[in-house]
Amino acid sequence: MIGPPELDRETADAMWRRGEAERAFWEAHYDDLKRSYPDELVVVLNGKVIDHDIQLLPILERLEARGVHPRDVWMEFIQDKVTFLL
Repeated sequence: MIGPPELDRETADAMWRRGEAERAFWEAHYDDLKRSYPDELVVVLNGKVIDHDIQLLPILERLEARGVHPRDVWMEFIQDKVTFLL
């Protein structure tokens, strides 16, 4: 059967804690990040902004040049204004 590998409890718990830490980081810093990086992708590693850009590809290229894999960072688009289309 092909599918995702099964996770042991310890790995699943660690992944959950990492997700909770990421969510808490974005909630705690979103307003400051919005002032500094409006309408940009922001990349965070170990609680620090390491890159930002309006386009994904340049970020990925810079991460690769630094030897950082995208799965090892947190990345979020920081939206300055919400626009509703009717």
